[in-house]
Amino acid sequence: MSKEIEFELAGNEENIMRIGGMSFLPEGMEWPINPNGEKMVLILNIPTNFLNDKLAYHYPKDKMISVFTTYNLEDYFLDSIVYHGS
Repeated sequence: MSKEIEFELAGNEENIMRIGGMSFLPEGMEWPINPNGEKMVLILNIPTNFLNDKLAYHYPKDKMISVFTTYNLEDYFLDSIVYHGS
């Protein structure tokens, strides 16, 4: 059985889950880099309100968790993730 997923345009100020797009890093925080000095790729933003409501976590309200990963077209980056955690 399949479930339909609907994507909608949203403003950057809205506290909703996002795949890709703009990160919500605090002002003045530099973009994350991996151990090779390469900029990491933003995967998704998860609102803390979602985690608190759906999974009974206790994160601060109205914040975002941005999830990044390493990616490199020339290098098999999954080895770095699996074996080194970054």
